Amino acid sequence: MKKLLSVVLLSSSLIASGSFAGHHGDEKVEIKNFKAADNIYMIEAKGGNIAVLKGENKTLIIDSQFADISDDLKKEISKISEKPIKFLLNTHYHFDHTGGNENFGKDGVHIIAHEFVYDKLKNGTVIKAFNKTMEPAPQEALPFITHTKGLHLHEGDEDIDVVAYHGHTGGDSAVFFKKSNVVHTGDLYFNGRYPFIDTSNGGSVEGMINAMEDILSKVDDNTKIIPGHGSLSDKKTMQKNLDMLKDFTATVATAKKAGKSKEEILKMAEIQKYDAEYGKDFLTTEQFLAIVFEG
Repeated sequence: MKKLLSVVLLSSSLIASGSFAGHHGDEKVEIKNFKAADNIYMIEAKGGNIAVLKGENKTLIIDSQFADISDDLKKEISKISEKPIKFLLNTHYHFDHTGGNENFGKDGVHIIAHEFVYDKLKNGTVIKAFNKTMEPAPQEALPFITHTKGLHLHEGDEDIDVVAYHGHTGGDSAVFFKKSNVVHTGDLYFNGRYPFIDTSNGGSVEGMINAMEDILSKVDDNTKIIPGHGSLSDKKTMQKNLDMLKDFTATVATAKKAGKSKEEILKMAEIQKYDAEYGKDFLTTEQFLAIVFEG
């Protein structure tokens, strides 16, 4: 318990509020959409960012946030596309990305996800760092189509590559819209904040770094990047985030090998230099250090 105590303490406020990496408390959630390309939008509310593809005769969305705002999300989506929502793709299993699955599933929306997502939603799991138990989800919330090595989708002249990774969790998906030059990374990228890495469910710092490197190798300077959390981004900003993660991790590994304690490492200037930019909106520097230190 001691080694992840700082992260567990964070959970009390996040879980109590029904939030994870989004807005907190009973405040009214502001839902906003941002144009990423002619036919692709990002919706920001209180959970993981949603992507909306406005197709020729159907709508595809990525992630579903929380059940209590499903109706509001549907209204926001209808402002973007009048076409029916036919497919929902989950980037990973966490409740702030799949919480609305059941409500969309009851509408007849087909859910697509990594097989790992199906397993976690069907059987339930525990996110140890947040002391959060996810109960088994109802049938309507489960993926209808699953993959383990990615898949290809086609909507009109938009080719969509779903690429499988193991980083944030044991089964993540990033979604590349080839024609529009847009990618939704899911929680393989947290823009402007330290990332949460679900090490109790297959995630790892090494996997995160490898996934981010691979995603960056597939994009260019004009690509619009929809992160799991944070504002609409680009290659340069994501690269900066990756550089932080690699430097932070290397610093911790070197200091730990030299026999320094977690408390001693936290005081190091090489760690504290990231606090102002990355440690204010979700995990603190101390909490992120706990994840990296324990691996």
